Amino acid sequence: MTSGQQDSYPMLTTLHRRYCGDPARNYFAEWHRAISDYAERRKQSLIDLAVDSANLTLSVQSNPSLLGDPLIASAIRDTNPAFDFANPPTGEALEGAVNAAKGKYFEYLVVDRLNNGERVGDVVLPEGFTARVAESMTQPGWDVQILDPTSRVADYLQLKATDNASYIKDALDRYPEVTILTTDEVADASFMGAHVLDADIENSWLDEVVRDAMGADIPFEEAFLQSFHPLLSLGFIVGTEGYRVVFSEKDARRAVLAIAHRGTRTVASQSVGALVYAAGGGWLMLPAAIATGLIYERLAELYEASSLLEESRQQLLLLRLAQQDNLLTAT
Repeated sequence: MTSGQQDSYPMLTTLHRRYCGDPARNYFAEWHRAISDYAERRKQSLIDLAVDSANLTLSVQSNPSLLGDPLIASAIRDTNPAFDFANPPTGEALEGAVNAAKGKYFEYLVVDRLNNGERVGDVVLPEGFTARVAESMTQPGWDVQILDPTSRVADYLQLKATDNASYIKDALDRYPEVTILTTDEVADASFMGAHVLDADIENSWLDEVVRDAMGADIPFEEAFLQSFHPLLSLGFIVGTEGYRVVFSEKDARRAVLAIAHRGTRTVASQSVGALVYAAGGGWLMLPAAIATGLIYERLAELYEASSLLEESRQQLLLLRLAQQDNLLTAT
């Protein structure tokens, strides 16, 4: 409903009172209801678009390599300075490059999260403490220093990104005094003790994102499917409309129509966002998704306003014909 159509409502009401003679009857109930629905839908559409944006963000954040995660780029560059992204290695050479970059990315990721105040599995830094990756790529015994507020070393961590428990056992035998932070797959092995902590990060996930960043071009279809997951948004829509039906804020028929409208807009919005992302647009997917939702909503408003005007015109025509019949009958 446009502002001009809203402004016409008071004028129509005035004409109705002047010529119809029965102010108790609401001859413009459909107009009043359309204006109320317009205001409600405008507010709801903004909320839905915010949920759609959050849903898209969550979908692609699970694979940071596709967004050019700078930590992965640094890990590959630092462990393989001559790595050729245009012509990546294969076979054993690729496996060696992946394992080296995966371990370094694990270190960078853990330190980044700890320094941002986040918990990394069993580890969280006290107030004022910081973590720092070892400067030497071949530092024996430890990989990360924990520094107190005065920048003195408070502890050391050795990080192991692996799914092979024998590597952890060997590290424990060689450096029994150094705490090991490792991946989910091996952190709960039976021989692990207090010196082995779980980072709550999967080795398989580290391997996957590093391979993707090293490698190989992600097919368009795969990138689209990785980012297009509208279930969260659709669940939010069904939940909010169901709530209104349960608490008698809306009848079931109107709720179903609202679910169809909001669901279609969400699928269209997230489809365009996923297409932009799959085409290499990165974070441009968010403004593309939002713009699609707003355009869809505007077109829907114009269509419904046009339908309402046409319906009102037909009703006025029928009233005019009925008036003519009454005049002819009276004469």
